[in-house]
Amino acid sequence: MSRLFKFFILSLFIVNFGEASTVVIGNGGEGYRIDQQIYVRDLVENSVYKNPYFGDQQTSDYIQNFDQKLLRSLNLDFGLLNQKLNDIDSVFPGLAGALVATSRLYSWSLIDEALSLLPDDGEITHIPYQERVQIANRSLLSVRFQKQIWQSMSPSHQVALFTHELIFALVQPIALDHENLIFQQSARLARQITGQLFAASTYRNPQDRQALISLMKLAFNVQVDNLKERFQLRLILDTNSGSSDLIVMNEPDSRDQLLISLTQACSSLQNFENYFLHGTLMQDILKIQPVSFESQYGSEVSAQMQFSSDVKSFKINSFQIQKNHCVESLNHLFF
Repeated sequence: MSRLFKFFILSLFIVNFGEASTVVIGNGGEGYRIDQQIYVRDLVENSVYKNPYFGDQQTSDYIQNFDQKLLRSLNLDFGLLNQKLNDIDSVFPGLAGALVATSRLYSWSLIDEALSLLPDDGEITHIPYQERVQIANRSLLSVRFQKQIWQSMSPSHQVALFTHELIFALVQPIALDHENLIFQQSARLARQITGQLFAASTYRNPQDRQALISLMKLAFNVQVDNLKERFQLRLILDTNSGSSDLIVMNEPDSRDQLLISLTQACSSLQNFENYFLHGTLMQDILKIQPVSFESQYGSEVSAQMQFSSDVKSFKINSFQIQKNHCVESLNHLFF
């Protein structure tokens, strides 16, 4: 990591801790009270709090991959949440899936007690300090929302705050001291990324989109261009004549492309009565793992993106494949 980049990241953590008489534990989303209504700070600082952007294209259903008990307890708007995840995936392919996986690391709850206000890390918009409110707190593997404030917020701002917590969890902790003993995640980075994900300009202006992509790669320390699952599929056909014909050997970039490959393979199998089919599927799968680090007040936990490889193989004969359900039969072997 370059010395200039380290200085840039460290500057995001400069806080006047002398103003605080006690140490407040955790990280979390904040809001501003404006005209008696509470808005997520991320959206206020990006001037989109009155009209946060939600697209109109949904190509994937992410809701089914969530812990449904979690969603019910928070009473989130499923339609808005799924739309925003589709929006996010259009900007940074694979990130939506990573956010869903991150949600499963934490327990989520609504509490009646007031949450301690975390130290401010500097204002972008000029709003009096007393108007800043703490809506959420993430510490270790628990995320708490202040119930009365949460329930008073609009569905779009609830989705924004939920997104903020997931983004914040993935921000890479950076050392605050030269000995690399004390680390902290940047709330400012999380707010900037979340706010831009709810800004229409991100989806309409290529320059704004690229700037956000660059910022996310720095924040999450992503080492690859995208986070989609990668496949390598190999199917070999052995016929009674003893010959071996290669049916499919490719690298589909999605499960949809993998399904197309299996469909092509099944079309080729119709030309044979008796055969053995040898198959291998290699996958690089994104996983989210908890990572502990030492903060100013003790141990804390963030989320880290990791890739792991998985190899599945099989040998099957023609009698085990139903011709009318060939694609389903092969797909079931893999998934």
